[in-house]
Amino acid sequence: MKKFIILFLLASNIIAQNEFLVNSGIDSTQRAPVIAKDNNGNYAIVWQSMNQASPNSGYDIYCQFFGNTDQKVLDEFRVNDNIEGEQHQPSAAMFSNGDLAVVYSSYENPESIYDIRVKIVRSPASSIPPIAEFIANTTTINSQSKPDVDIDAEDNFVVTWESWYQDGSYKGVYARKFNKEGIPLSAEFQINTTTLNSQCGSSVKFLGNGNFVVVWESWKQDVATPSGYGLYGKIFDKDCNMLIDEFLINSYTNDYQWLGDITKLNSGGFVIVWCSWEQDGDDGGIYIQKFDDNGVKSGSEKLVNKTTVNYQWLPKVNEMPDGKIGIVWSSWLQDGSREGVYAKLLNSDLSEAAFETPVNEYTDSYQWEPDFIPTATDEMMVTWASWGQYNNDYEVIARRIKLTGPQGVIGSKFYEHSSGTTTSRFYVHVMDSTKLTGDKYELSFNASDTKNILVNIINTSNSQLVVEKFPINKGEGIFYLTPEFDGVTVEIQPNFSFDLDYSLSYNVNNSGSNLSFNIGKGFGQSVLAPIDIALIWGSTEKGIDGLYLYPLESAYGSSGQKVVKCPFYAWNITDGEKMELVVLESASNANQQWDANENIGILTPNKYTTLFPRYHASLQVIAPSGGVLLPGVGDTNYVFTKRPIKSDDTFTFETKKTYITTDAAGSTLNPDKFSLEQNYPNPFNPSTTIEYNINFAQPGIGNPESVTLIVYDILGREVTTLVNQQQKPGRYKVLLDARHLASGVYFYSLRYGDYSLNRKMLLIK
Repeated sequence: MKKFIILFLLASNIIAQNEFLVNSGIDSTQRAPVIAKDNNGNYAIVWQSMNQASPNSGYDIYCQFFGNTDQKVLDEFRVNDNIEGEQHQPSAAMFSNGDLAVVYSSYENPESIYDIRVKIVRSPASSIPPIAEFIANTTTINSQSKPDVDIDAEDNFVVTWESWYQDGSYKGVYARKFNKEGIPLSAEFQINTTTLNSQCGSSVKFLGNGNFVVVWESWKQDVATPSGYGLYGKIFDKDCNMLIDEFLINSYTNDYQWLGDITKLNSGGFVIVWCSWEQDGDDGGIYIQKFDDNGVKSGSEKLVNKTTVNYQWLPKVNEMPDGKIGIVWSSWLQDGSREGVYAKLLNSDLSEAAFETPVNEYTDSYQWEPDFIPTATDEMMVTWASWGQYNNDYEVIARRIKLTGPQGVIGSKFYEHSSGTTTSRFYVHVMDSTKLTGDKYELSFNASDTKNILVNIINTSNSQLVVEKFPINKGEGIFYLTPEFDGVTVEIQPNFSFDLDYSLSYNVNNSGSNLSFNIGKGFGQSVLAPIDIALIWGSTEKGIDGLYLYPLESAYGSSGQKVVKCPFYAWNITDGEKMELVVLESASNANQQWDANENIGILTPNKYTTLFPRYHASLQVIAPSGGVLLPGVGDTNYVFTKRPIKSDDTFTFETKKTYITTDAAGSTLNPDKFSLEQNYPNPFNPSTTIEYNINFAQPGIGNPESVTLIVYDILGREVTTLVNQQQKPGRYKVLLDARHLASGVYFYSLRYGDYSLNRKMLLIK
C-alpha cells in the first residue's frame, strides 16, 4: 500500500520511466553504484558485487554499459583482473571516446592491506586491447582507500584517495595524475596541508580552465570543540601545482560536515554539496555552497532538502545541460520505510527550480547510495542500491526521471484562515497557468487522529471535490505536496503539536539592552493557551527614589496582590487584549517593582482556564555580571505558540492569474524567502500585527542579517522603528501599538540587505 501512496501523491508532478534492474547476477549483494557518461548520452554503471566471481571471492567490481536509450550494451562484466582479496568502493569517469576509468580499493595481502587500483575499460565499440589494471599509489604500506577520479578535456585523469599513517598522523589525502593510457603524469602528491588528526573522504573535479579542485573531510580542523569533521578544499593547476591553499568549505562548524561532492559550472566556478549534522534542526541535512574559480565563496551556504525530519545524507551533485544544478541524496524514513532516494533542481543562483522529488518507486527497506548523470534539461538518470527488491539482498537499480517545478505561486496574502487556530501553513503552487479557473477553494481537514490527518480540497464555486483524503501522516518537517488539480498543487506545512514555539519566538532589541531572555512554562502549574503574546517595553527611566517614572503595568507579587510595578505590559496578539503578569520578588529585594534579576510570568487568560493562577509562559531574565542596560521603548519580547491542525480548521484561496507572484529573488518555490505581509487587522485600532520573512541566502546582499522595519506617516516622516537589528532567517511577527498615533494612513517599510518592501495600513480611532 505504501508503494501506491507514493506514486499517487506525486504522479502528476514528475515525468519518469519505471525503475529497472541494472545487475544481471542477483544471487548475492550488489552495492555502491556509480555512473558515468559520454557526450552522446551513452553511460556505464559500475558497482561492487559479493562472491559473484567465485563463492569466496568477496567483493569484486562489475560494470554494465548502456546506450543513450537505456538499452544494455553487451553483458555485465567484471572490471578487476585480480580476484584475490576484496575490491570495493568504486568510482568511475568516462573518456571522450567512451572508454571508462574505474578506480577502486583493492585488498591483496596483509602487508599492504588496501591499495588503489585503476582499470581502463574499453568502450563496447572499441577494438583496442584492454590495459591491465595497475596500482595508482606508490606508497603501499598500510591502507589506501576511498578513491575518486575525474577526467579533464584532454582525457587525462586525476585519482585521489585517503592513505593511513602516511603523513605522520592518522589519515591523509593523496593524488596522482595519469594520461588516458594509464601512464603517470605525476608522482603521488599530498593534498592536505593540515595533517593533525584525520583528513579523508576526498572528491575531485576538473574545472573549465584545466585546473582541478579537491575536497575532503578534516577532523576538528574548523573548530576544536564541539566540531567533528569539517570540509576543506584546495585548487591545483593542470600540472598538479597548488594554486589555492586549503580553504574551509562549510560556514556552519558545529558537529559534522562531511560526504562532500563537487561539480564544475560551465559559467565558471564550482559548487560543493555535503551533509551537515544537526544544522537543519534534526540530524543530517544537505547543504550547498557556490565558489568562483579561485575558491572564493559566492553567497552563503544553502539548505537543499525541504524535508528536514530525521536525516538526509550521501549527496551527489552535477550541473544540468541548461545550467541548473541537480542534486540527489538519501533520506531516512521519508518514504515510510528506512532509506529513500530524493532529487531536486536548483537554479544557477541556488534558488529552487523544482520540487524535492522521490526517485525510487519501490520503497520497502533501503534505497540509498545514489549517484546520477544529467541526461537532458531537467532530466537525470539516477542509480542506487535497493534492498530485497529482486532477492533477499542488495541490487543496483536505475531510473530516468524528469523533475518539474511551478511557474509561480499564489501570493499568501490571498489566503484566508477562515476558521480554527492552527499555525500550520500552506502554499498554492501554479503548475500550469493556462488551467487556472480563478475559482475559490476551501481546504479542510479530517483530524480525528491528530497524527494521521486527511486533507480535502473543494472548489466552492462548483462544489467539486478536487483533492480527497490526502494523507498527512509522517509528522512535521516532511514535504507534503498534493496531486495537481486545475493547474495548481498545494504544499502543506503542518503542525501536529501544541506547545510554545521556541524556535519562532524572539526578541526585538532596539535599545541595545544587554539582558537576555529564555522562554519557559511559568513558575507553577501551566495551562497553555492558543495565543501569541508580545511583551512590550516602555521607558525604564527611574526617579531619584529609584522607582520607575512611567510604569505600564502592575504585576502579581509573592503576596498574591498586584503591587509590583513594571515598565512593560503583555499583549495578547490573538485576542487583542492585555494579559496578567507575575513577578516573584526575592524576600531580600522586595521593593514592589521589577528588577533585572527577576523573572516574568505570564498568566493564562480566564477565557482558557477557570483556575488561578495558571501560567501560559514565562521569561527567564539573564543579566550580565557587570553593568546592566535595561530594555526601553521599542523593545518587544514575542512569545508564540505552535498549534496543531484540528477538524475545525479551514483555509480558503483563489486561483486568479493576477494573484501569481514570486519572491524578491525570483524563486517560484519559496514565496516566504523575502516577503512582507499585509498587517492584520487592517483597518485597525489600537494595535495591529505585521508578519515578514527573511533568509540569508539572498544573492547580492552585503549584510544578509541586517533587518529594519520602520513605520512612516503619509508625509514620509518616520513615526517609529519596530525592528533594527541582526536577525536569523525565518518568519517573524511584530506588534505595532498605535495608541499614541493619530488616525490616518501609514506606511511600513521592511529593508533586508539590498531589498526593501513597503505596504500601506489604515488606523481608525
